[in-house]
Amino acid sequence: MRVSLEDYENNLQEIINIGEKNATSTVRITTTLHDEKRHNTLNSNNDRYEKENEEYHQKALQIMSVNHIPIIDLRTFTQGLSGDLIADHIHFTEVVQKQQAQFILEWLIERNYHL
Repeated sequence: MRVSLEDYENNLQEIINIGEKNATSTVRITTTLHDEKRHNTLNSNNDRYEKENEEYHQKALQIMSVNHIPIIDLRTFTQGLSGDLIADHIHFTEVVQKQQAQFILEWLIERNYHL
């Protein structure tokens, strides 16, 4: 069972509230796309649909904007990669994982985030 969009929004806001109390800073890393057909064929008990994922993605962007939370756009970065990205039905290959990690690290370093 999925979390409703309303519960997702409430959960994100709670995470932000906790972060404001306990963290030096909070950053949102966007979710990435997946191969819907491949995933749903291999995982019939846990279907994922990009249309639904996009709704949740947009809601997260809205909440982050209202709360002035910076966003690491891993989604757009990953969409710009070429080649065989997915190792199975949803997980990225090790090569892609390393590229994503480098992207996140560079984003943090450019903005002087404490690591």
